[in-house]
Amino acid sequence: MAVRTTAERIEKMSTIRDQLEDRLAEMTLHPKLNYNVDGQMFAFTDYQEMLLKGIANLDAQINALETSGGTGRLTMSQVFTGN
Repeated sequence: MAVRTTAERIEKMSTIRDQLEDRLAEMTLHPKLNYNVDGQMFAFTDYQEMLLKGIANLDAQINALETSGGTGRLTMSQVFTGN
């Protein structure tokens, strides 16, 4: 796997963040009681909360990279948990 520059990592995280925001907007416009995500069922509010946390965690990671020029990789687990 190629090593990414900080700018490339910020761009990738921004793309993921935009995708989460798009999904949140879509589900808000056309809500369902439950959502099936990778074989797991989530209630609307749980899925909404998960997307909001993902967006907040990505914002924090992007901010940290922009302010510190940090290194390291962000896993999908980190996107949703902030760990």
